[in-house]
Amino acid sequence: MKKTILLILLVAIFLVVISAKSCQNRNSGNTKSGSSNYNTFVINAPSALTAAAVSSFQINLSWSDNSNNEDGFEIERSSNGIDYLLLATIYSDTAPYSDATVSPFITYYYRVRAFNTIGDKSTWSDKISVNTIEPVWIAIAAGSFHSLGLAINGAIWAWGNNRYGQLGLSDTNDRYSPSRIVLIRCKVRGD
Repeated sequence: MKKTILLILLVAIFLVVISAKSCQNRNSGNTKSGSSNYNTFVINAPSALTAAAVSSFQINLSWSDNSNNEDGFEIERSSNGIDYLLLATIYSDTAPYSDATVSPFITYYYRVRAFNTIGDKSTWSDKISVNTIEPVWIAIAAGSFHSLGLAINGAIWAWGNNRYGQLGLSDTNDRYSPSRIVLIRCKVRGD
């Protein structure tokens, strides 16, 4: 009985070893089989990152893809050039990206890196900065110590003294540069 159990254990160990070698051989030709301490794939960082403000609320980014092992890109943004936050993850080989979450009068900083689905990542590209475009005003009205502006796209902006909330920005903080007023449509009876 002991010989039978020992023989079964030896056969089981033999099958496990053969199975492991078979999996290793099957994955050896696959450039994206997995990442580990001994099997990490080099992904080159994107280069030639460019950013262009196309409106007060949109910045278009593009870059050169320098790697053939990537599955996508991570884009980070900062408003001070130091503290970056993940803005977007793109799962494609296309490089252009449009950031439509920006505000006028602000300098934004961007950087991009490539990644693959098994966890390998490139280093970050060089960072680039861009200023958003200022609104084009079609009308401006001035109060005693504050002003309102109507932009060509219909957005209303306010700046100046806001001690009594006269700027319509839901607070009483003074503004030294134009801030966009977000209009909220209230539902009224019979609406």
